Amino acid sequence: MATVRFAKTGYAEMYPTKMNMCFVFKGVGKESSSDSLLKLSEVISSFVKIAEEECCAIFSKNLEINKGSIRTTAVYNTVEIGKDGRITKGRELSHYESTQVILLTTDINIDIMISLLGRVVDNKNLVSYNYSFGITEDERVSLKNESVKDAYDKGINFCNYLKSLLDWSYGYKIDDMSFDDTNVYGSIDRVGASKSSNFEDAFINKDVTNLKESINVENVGVSSKIKFIADFR
Repeated sequence: MATVRFAKTGYAEMYPTKMNMCFVFKGVGKESSSDSLLKLSEVISSFVKIAEEECCAIFSKNLEINKGSIRTTAVYNTVEIGKDGRITKGRELSHYESTQVILLTTDINIDIMISLLGRVVDNKNLVSYNYSFGITEDERVSLKNESVKDAYDKGINFCNYLKSLLDWSYGYKIDDMSFDDTNVYGSIDRVGASKSSNFEDAFINKDVTNLKESINVENVGVSSKIKFIADFR
């Protein structure tokens, strides 16, 4: 009798079904923090209207917009102060800024994403943005099940291969199987604070072909590893 310990990794993947866009907007107020909050509210309301026009009215009702908490800060300038013939540096209030993160999730459609980004990337109140692609939780669970099956099938095939190398009277029994953590793999495309100049220029020049080529959508995958203990008799 021989005991064989081995591991097999199964894979499953699919094209993304969801796209996520994250935007950070700011509102600026000269007089008070309330002014910046009011300005931010106007900016967010305008953006939400644009997002609904692009993502809902045109092709899909599956739009989720989540608003993060608002952060308000006072922004100061460094100034030189002269006193008693000496120059010192001090701070002088410049303005107030309120910022908020808006996360938009909807069905994947690159044309719609380009159209929406094209309407907001030159907004002076936009601090940063990024986008990514993914799948739903139900789809992730389904992929996990497929990857587990793939790992199990590979394990059985390996046992049958070992059996073929032995005497035909030999059989085997799987005594134990244990699972490692399931991993999600696949590249997630993002454009954010470090905006690509080519990407930005394409928006300015309305070069849709170049924009599409700059957006790389890869399959989202899941891998599952199973450790086997098999006895051959």
